[in-house]
Parts: sequence; structure tokens; C-alpha cells
Amino acid sequence: MKAVQLGAGLVGQLIAADLAKDFDVTVVDLNEKTLQEIRRKYPSIKTAVASATDEKALAPILEDADIVTAGVPGRFGFEMMKTVIGLGKNLVDISFMPEDFEELNDFAKEKGVTVIPDIGVAPGMSNFLMGRGAALLD
Repeated sequence: MKAVQLGAGLVGQLIAADLAKDFDVTVVDLNEKTLQEIRRKYPSIKTAVASATDEKALAPILEDADIVTAGVPGRFGFEMMKTVIGLGKNLVDISFMPEDFEELNDFAKEKGVTVIPDIGVAPGMSNFLMGRGAALLD
């Protein structure tokens, strides 16, 4: 399965590294230096230079993705979410955004995608990880 992580900040890098255990991962960011560092640290992870809000640039990158995760600065969160939904991709996003992401609910339904917005790290992602860990114990 293929995953695309939008944003290569500290949290985005950790998400990508974790996903790389089970997925073919591509990380998208505008900072080529950061992407070079990711390739050095995690040779199995692919990278692409693009804006998370540029539909034309993202379309070929997301085309085969089974899931998109995102951790972009909040000021880009809403537009990124709208872009990913427009491309018909499921999204899990940790970005806090000042806009009301509920405004995109009908758009996501129309596109047939699931969006988990503003998940956060703790609480949020930690709850999902604990649930996964508990399920593995059974």
C-alpha cells in the first residue's frame, strides 16, 4: 500500500518513518534540504518537492496513494485539506487551522472520501496507537 505524507517538519518526519514500516511512503514538502535529510535517514522513503496546496503538482504524486497524512503549518491546513479532498483522497491531518474544517464536510461526502481532521499527537494520534497496540495483544 502507498502513503503520502504532506509536510516534512518534525512531526511529519516521524509520521513518515512510522508509516514506512508498513507502507511505501512518499514525503512532500517545499524544502529540498529537509527532503534530502529524510532520504539520508530513511532510504526507503521517497520524496517530492511540491506545495501541499498545489492541486496540479499534487495530482500525479497522490494518484496511487491509498492514504494521505498531513502535518503542514496551520495557515495552510484548510487549503491543503480542500486540495486533497478535491483529488479524491482519504486524509488524516494533524494540522490545527483557524478555519472551520466542517465547511468541507459536504465536499468530502461528494468526493466519497474520509477526512480525519485536527487529530493532534496527544491526545489524538496517541489514542489510535494505543488502540492498535491493544488490538495486537489479542
